[in-house]
Amino acid sequence: FAGRTIKGFKEFQYFTSLRNGRGYFAGSTFGTIMLPEGLKVVPHSMFANCKGECVIIPATATALDELVFHDSEIKSLVLKGDVLLEADRYWCCLGCHLDNLYVASHLIEEYKQSPDWGKRCLFYIKHIRPLSEYQP
Repeated sequence: FAGRTIKGFKEFQYFTSLRNGRGYFAGSTFGTIMLPEGLKVVPHSMFANCKGECVIIPATATALDELVFHDSEIKSLVLKGDVLLEADRYWCCLGCHLDNLYVASHLIEEYKQSPDWGKRCLFYIKHIRPLSEYQP
């Protein structure tokens, strides 16, 4: 799907495995993409250099791999998990511009204080909002 323009890919959530996961949507323009439940680590450069409306990361994800959102523009990033998503791998969010980051309400301050999100990414995030405010 890299380098393409797609309306959205909510059906992506039904994929049962992601082989050779590098750059699935790198350089693309898209609507909403829902990653599959069961995914533990968002693959290397999955959304690098892309422009998108919304990326929804399942509660099962615990980390972002290298360059996942490097130099991308995403209007809404929805993190469904109840724990802080690890984002300390090499340039995973460097240069990523997010209008809205939706997280569990009890995690908002934790994201702001996190070295991974608060110190590296907060400059690029316009708003951190409670998950309850997300409107698909």
